[in-house]
Amino acid sequence: MENIRFYKLLFSLTALLMASCQVGTTTGIPSKPLPPATPSPSSSTLFTPIPTQKPTVTPFPLIPTGHLNPKDSATKNPVTYDPVSPLKNIELDQLTEILSSPFSQPGPGQDDGHHGADFSFYRFGAFNSIEHQSIVAILPGIVSAVINDSPPYGNAIIIETSWSKLSNTVQMIIGDPQFPEEIIYTSYINCPMLSPNAVVAKTTDKSLYVLYGHMESAAAYLPGDEILQSQEIGTVGNSGMSGNPHLHLETRVGPAHATFSSMAHYDNKATIEEMANYCFWRVSKTFILFDPMLFFP
Repeated sequence: MENIRFYKLLFSLTALLMASCQVGTTTGIPSKPLPPATPSPSSSTLFTPIPTQKPTVTPFPLIPTGHLNPKDSATKNPVTYDPVSPLKNIELDQLTEILSSPFSQPGPGQDDGHHGADFSFYRFGAFNSIEHQSIVAILPGIVSAVINDSPPYGNAIIIETSWSKLSNTVQMIIGDPQFPEEIIYTSYINCPMLSPNAVVAKTTDKSLYVLYGHMESAAAYLPGDEILQSQEIGTVGNSGMSGNPHLHLETRVGPAHATFSSMAHYDNKATIEEMANYCFWRVSKTFILFDPMLFFP
């Protein structure tokens, strides 16, 4: 009887030890409770999905190269322009520092004075000479004339800009020039009396004409070609009646759509047509001269 009780007690203790070992580790130390399962990233308990939507993009307007008048560009008026520097590597506010020969108003009917502004330097900033420097169009326009190595301008180009493309500021600077009803030449210069109808048809519209003179080589353009503002049109040279490399910039207001086949003077090789064009441009008062530095205060 005693033996039976002993074996029952021993069986109970053995069962208790086996149950305790099943919930522990292999070392017999009870394990900590396992953490709850981490929700899947796709679970809605982490974030609320944001609907896919393409952003609204406002396209930028196509703006021509150069200096636009901000007041004009902000309105419904056609885009208008203010002049830029005629030299690619010289800033607008630096032009007064390299002005070597300023404008001088000629006498009535005479071909004296200085009809433009000359820019030149032997050393300026990082440049040792102005020669070979890139010349760019100060305004957009249409080629009115290409002059190839003819005195006095040497290699030159004239670009016409329609009056409607000039900013209000530029129009105010130029004013309202009045063209003569009749072309009369004085005796101060030999001017062949050829009809100017081949140069310009009779019109009440006006344009601004800018001449770039003494370029290094002939301009690679033809009359009628379109030119953008800041487009390179040549390089600074010493052609024509020039004593040193420089850019001669000349500005006039005249009747719209003028086209010069060429122009020259003070040379036995100059043709009658070239001299007539020169006189029409320089002394007829049809193309009214003003100081280009008014654009670059």
